[in-house]
Amino acid sequence: MLILAISTSLWHFWITASLSYVLFDVNRGIGSAFVSDLVSEKFLQKGIAIFNVMPWIAVIFGYALTGYAVQTFGITSTFIAGAFLPFIGKI
Repeated sequence: MLILAISTSLWHFWITASLSYVLFDVNRGIGSAFVSDLVSEKFLQKGIAIFNVMPWIAVIFGYALTGYAVQTFGITSTFIAGAFLPFIGKI
């Protein structure tokens, strides 16, 4: 997010998007194994399905809220605030 906040060239966005997709794919594999460990065999199929659909639902809301934040606060402020959201979520 901080890279996006200070980006001045298109290749900065390409690098950030590539890293985001790698992170998404790694988390999906590890997350599926985690769900398999936590969910009972009876509900495993439903648990994996819910786990796989939730990121897409989150993306819809995330894009909508990010668009609103960019219009309201500006692109740089939105990306800087987004970079600190994981720290706020840890509290």
